[in-house]
Parts: sequence; structure tokens; C-alpha cells
Amino acid sequence: MTISQHHYDAIVIGSGQAGTPLSTALAEAGMRTALIEREHVGGTCINEGCTPTKTMVASGRVAYLARRAADYGVQTGAIGIDLRKVRERKRNIVDSFRSSNQSRIQQTANLDLIFGLASFTGPKSVEVRLKDGSQRLFSAEYVFINAGTRASRPTLDGLHSVSFLDNASIMELEAVPEHLLILGGGYIGLEFGQLFRRFGSRVTIVQSVGRDRENSPPGRARGRVESEN
Repeated sequence: MTISQHHYDAIVIGSGQAGTPLSTALAEAGMRTALIEREHVGGTCINEGCTPTKTMVASGRVAYLARRAADYGVQTGAIGIDLRKVRERKRNIVDSFRSSNQSRIQQTANLDLIFGLASFTGPKSVEVRLKDGSQRLFSAEYVFINAGTRASRPTLDGLHSVSFLDNASIMELEAVPEHLLILGGGYIGLEFGQLFRRFGSRVTIVQSVGRDRENSPPGRARGRVESEN
């Protein structure tokens, strides 16, 4: 099978918050540039990070204020959460941001947007498996990596045998869980904890305790309940 080859002045792998402006800047400077993206334009921030989470946090704040309306002299009825509607609003805003970014990229002269999975075949050459299954070879004098992030899975005994949520899948729930257990009290865990508490879930956050780590066996959840209300 013959694989087509293409040469550019620069290749940028990943269309996130750094890759997209870098690729457009290079193209506008006169360099023929290829921007290779595996899935969605916009990277983590637009698709699984800042944009969708803050959109849902806004819905959580509305629920919080509605429950406190009487404190401000405003009478309301029972408060209910339609998580499918919250999710739909989140998806629409993400799609709007993503489409806007993609449109700007595609309208930039000297810049080609290529959807596929990139892997290096040499110091200055990249093979891309396109979504239709075909392959292309790209080469360039300059190659920049902006590959983004993905959720890591802790090495906890039994985790592989149960279903669980991560930062992306939790935003695709169709109903508010009765009880949400969050492993990790970092800023992402706390953000989702507050969000779903305001939606009405009972939330338990387990944060590892530094002094217990040396005496605890590996593969066990070490910590204490920091919040349950």
C-alpha cells in the first residue's frame, strides 16, 4: 500500500490552547503549517475542562440561589434539577466554542487542519492515521507537540472491576446521583463536589493523608472523609 507524503514548514500536533494560536501565528508568518488533531478542536479547556465545567457550575449556582431565594425575600416553589437539560446547555456552549475555533483555523491561509492520530516515524516526520482508516506521512523542519491531557487512573485494588466516572464522563450523566463518592480533594474534585451538592447529591470526598502513606499498603485508598453533607 502506497502512503501519500506531504511536506510542510511546520507541524503542530494538538489543537489546544497553545497549539491553535501557535499554528495560526506560524501560518500568518508565511510558514506552510499542518495542525493535526486526534478528536476535537479546542483541546481540554474547551471540550472537557474550563468551558463545560464552568457552564455546569453556573447551573449549580442558579440552583443554590433558588433554594436561598427566601433569604432575599423571594418566594419560590420546589426546586428540581433536570440534568439532561443542564447537559444539553453544556454541550451547546462547547459546540459553539469548538465550531468557532475550527472555523477560524480553516479560514487561515497556509494552515491545513488534519484530523487523525499522529505518531513519529523519525525526528522530523509524522505518520497520521486518519478517521477513515487511511494513512498519510507528513514531514517538516519544525514539529511542535501540544498533545493535551487525559484523566489518570489510580492504582487502587478492584478499581478495574467496577464502573466509575472521570472528569469527562461525570458531565455526561443523565440524572443527579443520590450519593457521589469523590476520590481526591484537589481543585477538580472539589469543584465537582460542590456542583453536585448544589444539584442535590449527598457528596463524600476522600482525600489521602500524607502521614498515612508510608504505613499503608500499596493499592489501597488511604485517607479520610473530608466532606459529607
